[in-house]
Amino acid sequence: DVQISNSAISAAFGRASTALLDWPQLSAGQWIERPELEELRNAASSTEGPVTILVGPPGGGKSALLARLGGELSASGRALLAIKADQLPADINSLDSLDRHFRDLGAPAAVVDCLHALAAEQPVVLLIDQLDALSELMDRRTGRLSALLALIHRSHGVEGLRIVLSSREVEYRHDARLASLGAAAVILENPPWEGVNHVLSSAGVDTSR
Repeated sequence: DVQISNSAISAAFGRASTALLDWPQLSAGQWIERPELEELRNAASSTEGPVTILVGPPGGGKSALLARLGGELSASGRALLAIKADQLPADINSLDSLDRHFRDLGAPAAVVDCLHALAAEQPVVLLIDQLDALSELMDRRTGRLSALLALIHRSHGVEGLRIVLSSREVEYRHDARLASLGAAAVILENPPWEGVNHVLSSAGVDTSR
């Protein structure tokens, strides 16, 4: 039964998405609005186009932005699979081993097949954060990156499925496998001063100095 199958897929994807969706998003208890989030919202809601990748410096807030986006999508009822790349088991080295990992989480079929099944019924978003942590520049064993790239390539172009990624700029520009994605880059700039000023002032910092 398709409905039962999709229910099992959604439950497994929910368990897999916890690491990214629970990522801290607030500074001193406050959210600093970033204009790039609107670009990511548009990318996640569009019906066609290339893979989208958020590119920015280390510590710039990429994980917080993807967590925010994922939380909004989930709250709106959008089908979602959110993956924190660096928290996948280190022994994953192929799409088959990634499939076994998801089956351990309760997925009733291979990840690509699960995404296809959901996308046939409703719009789906695949979020993958911190691909840079698995790149050749950062990790001697790049099997996890190979598995995720295979997932991206096998899923790209599926009707009803949008893909949003994140990476540090150095790895994205200089790891050939990341550059080969041909993704549309959203460049993460420094947060607007108005938001930073509000957080600092709320914490008792005299920003005039």
